[in-house]
Amino acid sequence: MKNKNLILFTHGFPYGKGEQFLETEINILSLSFDYILIYPISLEGEKRDIPKNVEVKYFERGSKFSIKWLIIRKWKVIFKVFILEFFHTTRKRFYKKKKFYYLDSLFGKINDAEKLEKELGQYDFKRSLVYSYWFGPWGDLLAIINSFGIGRMHFVTRIHGHDYDIDRRMEGFIPFRKFCMNNTGDVVSVSSYGKNRINSEFPKFKNIFVSRLGVRDLGDNPYEKNDVFHIVSCSSLIPLKRVHLLIEIINKLSINKIKWTHFGDGPLMKDILERSNKLSVNIIVDLKGFVSNNEIINFYKMNSIDLFVNVSEHEGIPVSIMEAISFGIPSVGCEIGGIPEIVTKESGILLEKDFEIEKAANLFEDFSNMSKVESVNFRKRTKLFWKKYYNAEENYVEFSKNFLKS
Repeated sequence: MKNKNLILFTHGFPYGKGEQFLETEINILSLSFDYILIYPISLEGEKRDIPKNVEVKYFERGSKFSIKWLIIRKWKVIFKVFILEFFHTTRKRFYKKKKFYYLDSLFGKINDAEKLEKELGQYDFKRSLVYSYWFGPWGDLLAIINSFGIGRMHFVTRIHGHDYDIDRRMEGFIPFRKFCMNNTGDVVSVSSYGKNRINSEFPKFKNIFVSRLGVRDLGDNPYEKNDVFHIVSCSSLIPLKRVHLLIEIINKLSINKIKWTHFGDGPLMKDILERSNKLSVNIIVDLKGFVSNNEIINFYKMNSIDLFVNVSEHEGIPVSIMEAISFGIPSVGCEIGGIPEIVTKESGILLEKDFEIEKAANLFEDFSNMSKVESVNFRKRTKLFWKKYYNAEENYVEFSKNFLKS
């Protein structure tokens, strides 16, 4: 029933280019709530369109404060954090080695939490629900507010790859996470992989659930099986995305005519250009650079595409793959993070994380050698797979119904 207000915390949305999922989600959520208030960390970049009942408000973080008076006011919280963290973590040496850094970080979070508590005090929580799109850094502050003991606020936080993937962090852990988990509400992972990671690290935490993201149905890719095998990829050109490996795969393909289209820019553009210029003449390369999401969607509507490819070494569940399979385009991904949940036998080709180039090329060729009937049927299965698991209308309505409630 549409009788509640929602307070949503984001990194930058509706400003800038990130958090594309929220462009769809906010429109669906706006139908379930009378009023939505968004607190982004950053106001940088162009503001995207938002529904009429959605407002943006800025909360300043990182203001100056007296450490002495903060310790006097909140010494119990500070003591509780470090005792809990020290006994829980297996990375004690990092806390010891950088104790002043972590203390400074904790003091800053507690100071911000105090101010945010006053900011939120103006809202009626009998009618206002709190939702953080990420666990950190907003989820941290909301958890700290709960630890103050003035009145526990139930809030919902999503977790994405960045929120739990300690493999990417040099220290191998996320500071103060045990303390924050003890003071949070429902944690909703966008993948089963994320839920399993949280369960393994915090087995006593029970409020961990899965609710997938999704994209809208914007049509089908106008597929035609012809003599040009068209591969599309979409990512930033950074080392993590390993686009150079895709070039190596393409170079190994024994297919008469190949076209590779890539959407995305980044610091490795020059290197990718140099590598692609060395490909044989039967391979057409079209590096689009950065383009808007609307341009990518229109490209999918207008151009026949055989495969969408992502060979990143770390991923949650990429929006780029969701968009591709929503058009019925089979996808390729590596067996990392949440990728095996979206790239399956029904939707594409799953590679090992450290795949051999030749083996990957053989899989691509097997795919290209399918008959027209086999290809069309595969694409139908891909579309049905998307509809079952990554349909935005169904997923976001269910998320609102199951988690954004009093």
